[in-house]
Amino acid sequence: APVKGASPTMSFDGPVTADMQLKPTLAGSAVRSVSGKIDLDASQLKVEMKGGVFHKTEAMPLSVHASFEGNDTETLLKGLDVQFTDYKLHGRGRITLDPMAAKVEVETDTGSVRLDKVQTFVPMAAAYHLKGVADFKLDLDWKPEALHASGDLGVSDGAFFLKDLLKAPMGFRIKAGFSESSL
Repeated sequence: APVKGASPTMSFDGPVTADMQLKPTLAGSAVRSVSGKIDLDASQLKVEMKGGVFHKTEAMPLSVHASFEGNDTETLLKGLDVQFTDYKLHGRGRITLDPMAAKVEVETDTGSVRLDKVQTFVPMAAAYHLKGVADFKLDLDWKPEALHASGDLGVSDGAFFLKDLLKAPMGFRIKAGFSESSL
């Protein structure tokens, strides 16, 4: 379906397709559980944020694929795959209804987050001439009273080069754990 919108800081325009398949399991005439999958494709959607913060052309792949199964007490997110350009994320999790809570794990494909490609969709990053490969893992634990986040971030063979300030690229490596109290 075509979508179009704008705000003072962002605009988007283009088609987004969605496909959902559900398979109910019946117990007599009642639904005992449901399994299924959801596929979204926004590859042809153009998105622009002002100030060079973000720019997605219709040539950049963007898709989300999720598989799940659930019943009246919980839903298992068996698989979540997100692709944006060359970047790939994978996840899984569980949502419970009583008590209401959610736990989700998301991580990158090893080696898929190349920093030199960031400037293709974050134009303002071009001035930094980024290099290196990043990986991360994020664990979210949500309850109505609080959201807890923790994870790991790593960058190997990293470098940046501000030509107006530096004579040569500055290298770096990152291996760090984080939590919501450190963000």
